Amino acid sequence: MLRIFIILSVISFAAPQLQAQGKGGAIIYTGLTNGTSSDKVFTPEGTAITGYHIGLDARLFSGTMYFGGGIQYHNLTLLATPDAEYLTPKESHSLLKTRFGLGFNLHQFTHLITLRAKVYGSFNFNLEYDPDLVPYEYTGAYAGAIAGLGIDISFITLDVEYEKGLVNAISMRPDSKLDIWTFSLGFFF
Repeated sequence: MLRIFIILSVISFAAPQLQAQGKGGAIIYTGLTNGTSSDKVFTPEGTAITGYHIGLDARLFSGTMYFGGGIQYHNLTLLATPDAEYLTPKESHSLLKTRFGLGFNLHQFTHLITLRAKVYGSFNFNLEYDPDLVPYEYTGAYAGAIAGLGIDISFITLDVEYEKGLVNAISMRPDSKLDIWTFSLGFFF
């Protein structure tokens, strides 16, 4: 937890410098997470790993393209369930994502409203879970590729992202790549 606080602090202090270099800046956001896998032991048919996330991203603009990245902290259900437990997972595990890539302004409707797309790479670290409660072992880290759409309305951002798992999230399970949808609401600061 101390590491998360230090990383958030460093990005927060860097945000004014990013803003000064163009139409970039720092965004803090929260939202819902929904993950599934092809492995039917990990996520049986009709179930998902659900929870919430908070994050801090930064954008550095250059014309209509931007470099972006940041971190996300996820609190997810430990086991896949048929009922979504977005805000209050009973038994949970923590996940920290680092993400970096490119974004593009697709269309600027007005000077306040912009439609965006992004393509990021993601490195995900499983932080905490009770291994006695699951029939498998999470890997220490895994990777994914993210594609997303978003809209900026003045200082508010809305984003939908899909992360395709590239590396297995469960040890010794060949089809346990975790595919994750996130829906986020955030604010520039």
